[in-house]
Amino acid sequence: MIRPGAGSSSECVFEGCGRPPEDTGEPAFFRRMIAASADRFAYLDRDLRYRAVNASYLSSWGLTSEQVIGRRVEEIMDGDLYAREVAPRLEACLAGETIVYEAPLPRQGVRTGWGEVSYIPWRDEAGSVEGVVVCVHDITARKKSLAMIERLTRLYRILTECNQAIIHSEDPSTLLPIVCRELVMQGGLDMAWIGRPGAGAGEARIECLAVEGEGGAELVAGLSSPMGPDDPSDEPLARVMAGAEGYWSLDLQADPVTRPWHASARRFGWQASASLPLTMRGRVFAVLSVYACERDVLDDDARDLLAELARDISYALDHYAAIAELADAEERWKFALEGSDAGVWDWDLRTGKVFYSTRWKSILGLGEEDICERLDAWKERLHPEDVQALTDAIDHHLCGRAAAFHHEHRLRRRDGLYLWTLGRGKVVERAADGTPLRMIGTTTDISARRAASDSLSRLGEIVEKAQTEVYVFDPERLCFEQVNQGARANLGYGMDELLRMTPLDLMPDYDQPTFSRLLDPLRAGSKSQVVLETRHRRKNGSCYPAEIRLQLLGVEPRFVALVTDTTERLRAEEAIKHLAFFDPLTGLPNRRLLMDRLERAIAASRRNHRTGALIFIDLDDFKTLNDTQGHDQGDRLLRQVAKRLASCIRESDTLARLGGDEFVVMLERLSARTHEAASQAEVLAKKLLAALRAPCEFEHREYRCSASMGVALFGRHAKSVEELMKQADMAMYRAKAAGRDTLRFFDPQMQVEVSARAALATSLRHGLEHGEFLLHYQSQVDVAGLVTGAEGFLRWQHPQRGLLEPADFIRLAEETATILPLGRWVLEMACVQLAAWSERPETAGLTLAINISALQFHHPDFVEQVLAAVDRHGCNPNRLKLEITENLLLDDRDATIAKMSLLGARGISFALDDFGTGYSSLNDLGQLPLKELKIDLSFVRDLGTNANDAAIARTIIALGETFALDVIAEGVETEAQRDWLAGHGCRAFQGYLFGRPGPSAMPAARLDG
Repeated sequence: MIRPGAGSSSECVFEGCGRPPEDTGEPAFFRRMIAASADRFAYLDRDLRYRAVNASYLSSWGLTSEQVIGRRVEEIMDGDLYAREVAPRLEACLAGETIVYEAPLPRQGVRTGWGEVSYIPWRDEAGSVEGVVVCVHDITARKKSLAMIERLTRLYRILTECNQAIIHSEDPSTLLPIVCRELVMQGGLDMAWIGRPGAGAGEARIECLAVEGEGGAELVAGLSSPMGPDDPSDEPLARVMAGAEGYWSLDLQADPVTRPWHASARRFGWQASASLPLTMRGRVFAVLSVYACERDVLDDDARDLLAELARDISYALDHYAAIAELADAEERWKFALEGSDAGVWDWDLRTGKVFYSTRWKSILGLGEEDICERLDAWKERLHPEDVQALTDAIDHHLCGRAAAFHHEHRLRRRDGLYLWTLGRGKVVERAADGTPLRMIGTTTDISARRAASDSLSRLGEIVEKAQTEVYVFDPERLCFEQVNQGARANLGYGMDELLRMTPLDLMPDYDQPTFSRLLDPLRAGSKSQVVLETRHRRKNGSCYPAEIRLQLLGVEPRFVALVTDTTERLRAEEAIKHLAFFDPLTGLPNRRLLMDRLERAIAASRRNHRTGALIFIDLDDFKTLNDTQGHDQGDRLLRQVAKRLASCIRESDTLARLGGDEFVVMLERLSARTHEAASQAEVLAKKLLAALRAPCEFEHREYRCSASMGVALFGRHAKSVEELMKQADMAMYRAKAAGRDTLRFFDPQMQVEVSARAALATSLRHGLEHGEFLLHYQSQVDVAGLVTGAEGFLRWQHPQRGLLEPADFIRLAEETATILPLGRWVLEMACVQLAAWSERPETAGLTLAINISALQFHHPDFVEQVLAAVDRHGCNPNRLKLEITENLLLDDRDATIAKMSLLGARGISFALDDFGTGYSSLNDLGQLPLKELKIDLSFVRDLGTNANDAAIARTIIALGETFALDVIAEGVETEAQRDWLAGHGCRAFQGYLFGRPGPSAMPAARLDG
């Protein structure tokens, strides 16, 4: 704190806590000198609390000593400023560093000017820093002087740059933007623009020729001023334009003359401005206006430089005007000589010499020396068909029968092509007796005009004959003036009838006021076209849909209407919409439309607390019909199924076809009670099942159809569409698993089972990767009981569930395509086993049979995979037997036979497994390269008690003999079964009677007989 001493009111000393600076022994006059100094001093202790300050320091903050002494610096200063600028430097000073930097000066709490701030460590006798001496020296004047010098340097540089631009620019549009840009970018000015009065009178908008700097575009856009010498005002631009003298304002925001600029000045902080005239030919051409955020930017030196710059620009504008006037004069001379776009010719009839201008020659693509100055040179280039007519036209004028020569004819270009030209001329000199002596004229290229005329004529013919209806009618009375043939033909009216009609006579949906409002935007010019969809009425009273495009065209405006009959388009759109949402085969809603309706039904059920049901329908054995009878028969069945299902449902219900043989019925507005809703859905589903059971007639053949149905209910707690479809699908598959031709409702347990299947599928892939699969072998024997081979059975040693048989996982493997790598593994293991057997004499002659799935067999690389495995392990291919099922034969029989033949050529044989349980024909047995038939265990089990099974077994044995095929019976468990089969000619057996499948690679039976 600074306090007055005893001797003088200006004498000040430091005082504070601890050992004050007075105790240092310094002379008292130093303390008085600090107290009286214009520089600002303060002493801070290590806690950065004020312990002493002088009067200048207190004055700069507008505070008293009581408000400062004892308080921390951060309590006095702005928090952000302290944290960002002051605190880090004070901490460095307390660490022993002297800090000097420049910063804005506060005065009465407001920042004005600049100061040089010093932080000096105050040390005790031991040299430890115990405080900071703060000294602030005002450098505002020095900063302003440097700024002024820099600004003047910039302005001189601008003067130099602008003079360079004057030398190199060709017109004001190039020069003036450079001037504005240099004033702002180099001259320290904040905005500059150049403007002049617009073309209009009165309150004409200002035309801005160049602008640069923040706020310039906004200010110029908002200004409107007469700016003319006949209408001066108090506004600076008008004053300068009227008086050709500059206007300077060093208090822009308060100057009443600059009132139009006050809003922009306050917004962008402009404090001073100047407006200087730029003259051309002694008249003010435009005004250069500059703006600065600091008043002293426009000091006297700056004024002189800006005035000199304005004079230099005015000199350049005079130069540009002179160049432009010279160019205009030259252009007028050329125009007069060449006769605008025409080529000039001058014919001296006395000598026959003709002068052809450069333009005349260029029209024909000729150079200066390409034509002689004789009339014959013109005549030689005439089209033969035009020679006589042109000669007659010239003679008529020369003889005085025509006031002037005027004729269209064709002249040959240099490239040999003819172009249409217009020749015009007149005799300008005659003898005393009237004999023509000199004729001058022009030749104009009119080929474009002729082409346009021809095109217009062709266009008129096209419009007249076009199918699109074209109408032209008067904008006031709306009466038709032209109607093309396409419109007349569609309407049935003649032209004479239509000329007495208006568009309202053809548009039953519009009256006079409505149609007039429709035309108003075209009359006002706010729209170039109006498009509407409406109806047109024919003479016979019928109507057709029409798209009308209205425009107002022509120098003498006429409404033109292009009308398209949209009947076919609307039909096509309807057909496209139908294809997008309906099944083309059955006409039923498709999946897309079903999903949309189902989503809305679910939302409605949540709102009204009613229950709905989704019935998923899948036809049983449809693939068999499709494959055996052809797709045409399959399509006929699908159409019949659609009709039967549709006949059973209400109009409010939805029947959709998802694709293939899948249908869905969606029931809405069932009972709010779940059990009642389920009963209602069950009644309808059973009705649907019964309708499908009725036989179908196909070309005198009867086909019986059935379906499996899954039902899922939805209500107030319904889930998503996808979840509901998934639930109905799962229920349908449960119905199929239950024996088909039945229905099942979804229940949460199904979801559990589905999740279990998903987990099993994951385990299946994991087991294959980690070697959890193995082969078990079951012996095959002949009638003597000798082992002839074995069949390999796949087993899965599951880590948690133990040893699993194929029935537990094969179907899932086929559904997930895991059967492909699994089948390849079985093939590899079989080849390894055969190779091992071949090394021992007692097993070298054994065969090994493995099952091949249809998916594996139909894989494109199946043949290569089998042959590669055989070759890789070196086994005898004659000992490998591949068992296939009858269902495999249904897909692409020719390709199946080809693959079997390729493998058979290497010695690999095929056995038809489970023969008699699927679909096959005697023709198949004759064509397929089979070696063996297997009697299915379902026929062997009840041989002694079931006559049908016995008959089937006898038939299979007989077929084997007929087609020279080996026959083996599987599932033989008793001596009686073996004896019966042997007694009827079967020579090979397999079953528990001879041993169960086991992991041993040695077949369990007598190898030695």
